[in-house]
Amino acid sequence: MAFIRKCMHISIVLMNLFVIGLTLLSPAYEAQRQPTYLHHFCSNTTTSTMNITNYRANRDRVLSSLSSNVTRGNGFYNTTESRSPDVVYGLFLCRGDISSTSVCQACVNFAATDISRRCPVETTVVIWYDECLLRYSNRNFFSVVAGEPRFLMYNSKNITVSTFNKVLTIMNDTATLVENEPAGAKKVAIKKQSISSFRTLYALLQCTSDLSGTDCVRCLQGAIPYLPTGRQGGGVLNPSCSVRYEFYQFYNQISVSSSTTAQPLLSLSVSSPPSPLPALPSALAPVPLPVSSPRSPPPPPPPPPPHSVGDSPPPPPPRPLPVTAPPPPPAAPGSSHDH
Repeated sequence: MAFIRKCMHISIVLMNLFVIGLTLLSPAYEAQRQPTYLHHFCSNTTTSTMNITNYRANRDRVLSSLSSNVTRGNGFYNTTESRSPDVVYGLFLCRGDISSTSVCQACVNFAATDISRRCPVETTVVIWYDECLLRYSNRNFFSVVAGEPRFLMYNSKNITVSTFNKVLTIMNDTATLVENEPAGAKKVAIKKQSISSFRTLYALLQCTSDLSGTDCVRCLQGAIPYLPTGRQGGGVLNPSCSVRYEFYQFYNQISVSSSTTAQPLLSLSVSSPPSPLPALPSALAPVPLPVSSPRSPPPPPPPPPPHSVGDSPPPPPPRPLPVTAPPPPPAAPGSSHDH
């Protein structure tokens, strides 16, 4: 009898573990997780002095509209609220390898609330998460390439100069894959390419869908020169596009055309982050870097910003290797125009 009871106990434990595993893999569980906060920008020069009450009311309408329209498009939506002189333009973009509507919806819903707390009165705002981007402004930025503000991430391990130069070449070639996509179409390019007998490069590049194919290529190729020099992985985020590469598959290639959950981006040490996703390899140590001219060559990255109470500072990254300077990025457009 004791043997039978023991077998029954083991069976119950295994069944419970099986149920827990199914729960963790379910779309409902994925949708309930908070998105992984990366960085945000609130303009210090465009705080509303016209009528902050009207502006905030219009902003809240825009955020509500964005949250309500996640299922209408392919991970992108933009809208305008102009019931008073304080006009608000807004958009969201979900990461290109996330085709699960529930994950995209959860990120946009959370961002709409989170950004109101982080930037309560500013009128030019952008916030990045692992899963999505949300942006709004009192100026029309639709279909206009914006290369700033810029946020950089990097892996703490180094690669050789020749390997890094191969990365830059592949990234620039991959950027051209979206050139023929019309405005409104999803603009995401992924690349898996062997660069040596023991290294395979994985890259994901994406633009907001309101850009034309030509402007998307211009934005991507303008961001690539800012990739931190000589790193085993890195990324650049700006309001109109993003680029990232690693030597492991960080994206879900199948979900570019079908639905599953995406892998997380580089984990960041930032103040007041939401609950993080499962821990990433300890070698990843991305930090925010200041906006500067592209490398010629750039100085080593500065130490990360102060951490909030409870944060564990990442290990200091090694000094980057020198690299032959790539061509400078094209100049950003001079001014916004109507959509």
